[in-house]
Amino acid sequence: MDTDSEIITQGQPLSFSPQWTKWELLATHRERQVYRVQRYNRWLVVKTYHRLSPENKAHLQKEFALGVQLDHPHIVHTLNYEVIPEIGEGIVMEYVDGLTLSDFLLTKPDRATRTRLMMQLLDALLYLHSKQIIHRDLKPNNILVTHNGHNIKLIDFGLSHADDYDSPDNAAGTMGFISPEQSSGRPTDVRTDIYSLGKIMLLLCPSYSRIARKCSRERIEKRFANCEEVRRAIERTDNWRKWWTLVIGVICLLTALSMSLWLFFRPDPREQVIHQAQDLIRQQYQLICSQPPSSTEEYCATLSYFYEHCAVVRDSVAATIEDDALRADFVNAAVVTAGQLGTTYYGFLTGVERE
Repeated sequence: MDTDSEIITQGQPLSFSPQWTKWELLATHRERQVYRVQRYNRWLVVKTYHRLSPENKAHLQKEFALGVQLDHPHIVHTLNYEVIPEIGEGIVMEYVDGLTLSDFLLTKPDRATRTRLMMQLLDALLYLHSKQIIHRDLKPNNILVTHNGHNIKLIDFGLSHADDYDSPDNAAGTMGFISPEQSSGRPTDVRTDIYSLGKIMLLLCPSYSRIARKCSRERIEKRFANCEEVRRAIERTDNWRKWWTLVIGVICLLTALSMSLWLFFRPDPREQVIHQAQDLIRQQYQLICSQPPSSTEEYCATLSYFYEHCAVVRDSVAATIEDDALRADFVNAAVVTAGQLGTTYYGFLTGVERE
């Protein structure tokens, strides 16, 4: 029986073969090997061991058992465990077309993209921990960012632990991201992943450095208790920044409005010096009018004194005005006002003469 099938597309048949074809070695680490293989016209990933010892086989089966129960958009899907003629037993997983997080950061993504990836990674960890699974090898090279849409895919559960697996705590991990308790072989829990998450957060979202530092504290009891606490801390930080931005905006708006009103309603410096000159001359006029003279001679003497004293006061005040234009306005206003009041006073003088 022919197990191959095909469909016709624009006159050309497309074969969907169950055979494993187009083998490509993607990575190798010690005895582990990762291949990209095509099957049913679809790219898949096969993870296996070059030498399948009983220990390696148990390790591979444990990784499959943990991975196959996970169904999350930001965790690589484990599809099957098969005996493949060309290489033997292996885990079949979806192929992710993307870059490691380390390589993706070299493209200098914007802050919004970084924050979105951070929240996707946090969602993946929340889901993983809800299944009682600890990843224990979180690092940028175990996080893929897809070319299509720039989304997170968490991979490699080779060091993962779960409550229903009797796995020893060992010091395996990656320097710079492995927690102190894991590197020393002490018991681990979800806070072990939170430690590594904090190290990744410093690279991915430096704006959350305070949260990242708490995630990565040396003493396990000083860290966040779970990923939900990390999420709430990020949300509080984002809300604080939004309100602080709003407050700064309101302050800037009120400051701009105050400046505009001040510029609109502030007295004109030219009008100020003119009013000052007029007030000074009027004060001198009120002095001579407070004691009316009894004869024409006294009127003439008082008027002369008025003009002389106005000139003295005018010049002494004008000397304190630094701006040349304002000083000229002050002097002109003083002269004009003195002339007007002098004319008024002269009217009194002619009235006395008529009497």
